[in-house]
Amino acid sequence: MGPCGRYEIKELGRRLNMFSPRTLIPLTTVFFLLASSTAFPHKIQIFAYVNGGKIFVESYFADGSPVRGGAVEAYSKDGSKVMEGKTDDKGMFSFPIPKDPLGLKIVVDAGMGHRAEYTLKKEDLGR
Repeated sequence: MGPCGRYEIKELGRRLNMFSPRTLIPLTTVFFLLASSTAFPHKIQIFAYVNGGKIFVESYFADGSPVRGGAVEAYSKDGSKVMEGKTDDKGMFSFPIPKDPLGLKIVVDAGMGHRAEYTLKKEDLGR
């Protein structure tokens, strides 16, 4: 093998070395940190409260934008669905308090895995 052949082998070794664990681990870590930071702003926050015989649900993403057209479902303590609807352009939804509730679990689903739950206890419902 001539001098050109040895040079090519050394150069190939150097190129392969950039894929070593010493290089790949930090690059992979940076990639996942950047990927997770872009997913965080889409986390849903919800809040529910009672006022004047109605339950009000507010829903928004972590960046403050409202959940528009999000599916809202309410479940009784035994797990049966008692109500469903959609949030408005402000991320709000309201409905009358169901008869004799022992508590409610309210779920907002904005699609693409963006989902959150809020629980109202019997005491919160004022009944």
